[in-house]
Amino acid sequence: MATIFQRKGRKCWYINYVINTEYGPRKVLKALDTTDRTVAKQKKREIETAIEKELHVECGNMKIEDLSLSYKADKRFRKELTNNNEYYVLDAFVKSVAGKTLKVITENDIRAFLRKYEVKSNVTYKNVLGVVRRFFKFAIDRELLLKNPTARIKTKKIEKCAPRFFGDDDYLKIETAAKGHPLYPMIVTARYTGLRLGELIHLEWEDFDWDRKQIHVKNKSKFNFSIKNSQERTVPFCEQYRKKMWPFIKKEGLCFPVCAGRTKGGLYSVQGPKKALKGIFKGAKIQDSCRLGWHWFRKTFASRLVENGISLKKVSNWLGHSSVLVTEIYAGLAPQYDADIEKLNIPKRKKDKKDKNSTNTKTKTKMRETEGNSLLETNRYPKSLSIDVLGVNNKNSDRRNYRPLFEIEKGGRGELNPRPQDPQSCALTN
Repeated sequence: MATIFQRKGRKCWYINYVINTEYGPRKVLKALDTTDRTVAKQKKREIETAIEKELHVECGNMKIEDLSLSYKADKRFRKELTNNNEYYVLDAFVKSVAGKTLKVITENDIRAFLRKYEVKSNVTYKNVLGVVRRFFKFAIDRELLLKNPTARIKTKKIEKCAPRFFGDDDYLKIETAAKGHPLYPMIVTARYTGLRLGELIHLEWEDFDWDRKQIHVKNKSKFNFSIKNSQERTVPFCEQYRKKMWPFIKKEGLCFPVCAGRTKGGLYSVQGPKKALKGIFKGAKIQDSCRLGWHWFRKTFASRLVENGISLKKVSNWLGHSSVLVTEIYAGLAPQYDADIEKLNIPKRKKDKKDKNSTNTKTKTKMRETEGNSLLETNRYPKSLSIDVLGVNNKNSDRRNYRPLFEIEKGGRGELNPRPQDPQSCALTN
């Protein structure tokens, strides 16, 4: 049985009841969204009859088609383009389990649906599995399920490859082929600022600050447009970009409006610039196995900055990434040499005195003998510490016949020198 009541200080009526699920009995407490007692009683009777017949949504007997309609109606946390991409996958999943209720759908049903996507790329498989997971999470948030049946299904690993981008020669070919085309200023802006396609379409001339060389990327409520992650940012631009854009500058309005047709002067759809860019690529004779598109200009913007040594943090702020981890795919393009690696060098050790004296003594003696003979021939004597034991210090004595009695060479041992007889010294001793 269910009971209705009012909380203290509140006028709204609440209901409390118990339901039986496959995991056992579960208590449910929710607001009835009414302040009238008679309406609350009527809702109570409806819930009780639904529980008896096991048709209440909390019993897990809600049909998958009904849940799909309520999921599509809730557009609070997703953009229009995201919804269109998800609805295509969601409709295919609902078709594969048509007629079943939430209580009956199992993990095997989901694996059977994903089997046809296993042949495709790992990125496609991951995106499809993400749509199905969000769909069942929607049911859990509304207490329609207790456990997500996709919890045990693992995603496939995606190999991280170096980003591919336009070289300078390829870009100049594209720019030359686009001259005279209405999308020429849009292509130049994409390459020199790294803006996303949606940001380019909704860009206005009022967002430019030509004196400070800045573009203010904003959320546009009048166009019902919000930036990815809703993070507004400021992107600088160089002098070369300003010179190329100078002939196209206006005071106000959209920077890149529709150039022809019924919607002339209005907003482009996403598919319009994509189709036009393919024609420009053909005119520039640029072919590649990968799918070329507007996002390649964004990759070119980031890659060229990282190659020239700009920090990943700064590039991440300019690109509007939610985290630097997203920008790390460009880390491999940074200059390879880093001066900090030189800190790994082992410093040279100074030789000790013991190491100097540990050389062969025989070689030292030979060097001294040859040195002494040469000095005697040239009448020059080594600069050494001399001790005259006899104390002879006569300036008038013949220098050629004078040698100190005892010599101590630097780093060597003292040697007694035979000295010639000096008549004055002999007189002193006598």
